[in-house]
Formats: sequence, structure tokens, C-alpha cells
Amino acid sequence: MAMNEQEGKYLRLARQAREENNVEDAKKFYDLVRTENPDNAEAKFFYLIYRCWDGTKGEWKSNYNSFLNGAVSAVKGVARMEMPDAEKGKILSEMLSEAIATYEGARKVETDLGRAGGNSAVVHNDKPTILMLYQFGDAIEETMPTNTSAMDAACAAWKKAVALNQIYYAGIDKSLPEKYEAKIQKLDSSYVKPKKGGCIRLG
Repeated sequence: MAMNEQEGKYLRLARQAREENNVEDAKKFYDLVRTENPDNAEAKFFYLIYRCWDGTKGEWKSNYNSFLNGAVSAVKGVARMEMPDAEKGKILSEMLSEAIATYEGARKVETDLGRAGGNSAVVHNDKPTILMLYQFGDAIEETMPTNTSAMDAACAAWKKAVALNQIYYAGIDKSLPEKYEAKIQKLDSSYVKPKKGGCIRLG
């Protein structure tokens, strides 16, 4: 479906605000894009991101879970958007970068809250984030396998997932790092997965 004039205007303003790291305006304009077109995958993804940044510490867990639940669906939605392959790849790379930054922010919030409560190890986001990153790449591979720039984003998502998985591996299928190492090597023959951390860390 072609983008209408108002949706295009709000999307340009949202992207500009995001580039300027203006969280308030980025969230506002992505929300307006969603109002114009609820199926706009970019707007859905970044709106969920900015809900995390805009929420209070007490809202982090539920907002972050909402983001995790919607992330892969948004990736698949990008495949259906009417835009050149290179632009899809660029948006997916930006989505991945924001996803990783949001995870790191969520981890810091939870760690700080845990320390304040006398438990520095209270972190709940590692396992679901790792699985989301694997699925992020899988969704690109499933829907855009011939889009080189999109597959670059898939490869980056898998690399980040494996790197985290080698540290926070409690409760996660032990075969995943090796499985994804093989997938990554089809795109980057020089890749070797990082060594596993010395102790299991709960995710």
C-alpha cells in the first residue's frame, strides 16, 4: 500500500527527531505515523523502543517485554514496505542498533534496581533478548534472503546474539551458538564465535 502524504510527513519528522536523539518528538511522530497507518512496521518498532526510554523505572519491565514481543513482527513488516532494498537494509540496521541500545539500557536499569534492593544479580532480560536477536536475523533471512543489505543486518543480529549467548547461557539451547556460527560463516567466512564465559550467568 502506497504511503499517504500525511504518513510520509510524520515519518520524515520522526526520523529527523530520531537522528537528533530527540526522544520526545520521535515518539510523538512515530505515534502519529501509527495513527495514519497502523501497519507501518518502522513506526511500530520505534514507538515500542521509545516507550521504554520514556517510561519510569517501574515501567521498564512491562514496556521492554512489549518491545520484545513486537520486534520480530516489525522486522517482517519491513519486508512488506514499499521501498528500495537498500533503504530496507538501512532501516533494519538502525532498528537493530536501537534494539541493542535499549537492551543495554534495560539491563542497567534492572541491575541498578537490584542493587538498590540488595540483589545485584536481578536481571531478567538476557535470555529473551538473545532469543529475540536470533529471531530478528531469522525473520530477515525468511522474508528478504536476496536483499544483501538486509542480510547484513541479519548477520549483525546473529553475531550479537551469539556473543551474548556465550556469556548468558543458562536456560538457552546449548546448540544455538554453533548453529548460528555456521549461518554467519555463510555470510562472513572469517567469523569465529567468541569463547564461552567462565561461569553460567542467569538470564
